[in-house]
This record gives sequence, structure tokens and C-alpha cells, in this order.
Amino acid sequence: MHNGGSLNAASREEGTTPSTVKKYLPKALFRSKSGKWTARKNDPYVRVLRLPGPHGPVTVFARGYREAQLASFYLVSLTRWARTEKAYELASFHGKSIGGYELVTATRTLQALRDAGLLQLDNLYASLKDTV
Repeated sequence: MHNGGSLNAASREEGTTPSTVKKYLPKALFRSKSGKWTARKNDPYVRVLRLPGPHGPVTVFARGYREAQLASFYLVSLTRWARTEKAYELASFHGKSIGGYELVTATRTLQALRDAGLLQLDNLYASLKDTV
């Protein structure tokens, strides 16, 4: 829905109904003046994410859509960096943090993680069992 799609299309894509989405995520939606359901620019929900840390993957709690979106962009840039090793891929994330955790942008650290097999770029969301 953040890309401009409808609530019906988004819920159908996820295999659920609009009423279920409204029931479980009421603070993520609002009704516009035209009566159409729209996603808020940010929401209060917490997402559990796995990001690269200086010594391996860490579990981070992203607060809201914007932090989750930043994490997604970071992972895409990391994937590009892993392919090209161009430092400018990560420059826009220098000094930024998600859930109070500063994103790793040092190429030496990332190279060491990759060489040790600890740079996991295939899965952003952590399972709930990883949080305990």
C-alpha cells in the first residue's frame, strides 16, 4: 500500500482480507477524505530484523515503517557492495541507525564478515525464536 496500491490489492497479495488487515494493523491505516483506506507514512509497529553487526548478524527492533524501509534499502546497498566492493554504495548509510543500532558501513569490517561467512544478505526479517 505504501507504493500507492489499494488495501484490497495489498491484502489479496498477502493472502488475507482487508478486514483482517484493519483488525490487526489499525494504526497503520487511515481513511482519506475520499473514503479510501490509505497507509500512514509511519506507524508505531515494531519489526524484528536481522542486520550485519561488527561480529556477525544482530537482531534489531525497527520502530515503524521508515526504519524498516531504511533497513531494506541498506540490505539492497550491501548486496550491491558485495558484488562491486564500491564504497559509495554504503556512503548514504554512514552514521545512520535502526532501533538504536548503528549500521555497519566500514568496508574492512564487512569484508571480514563476508570472508568468515557471517554476512547474511538473503533474509531481512528475523524469526521470533531469534529474539529470545
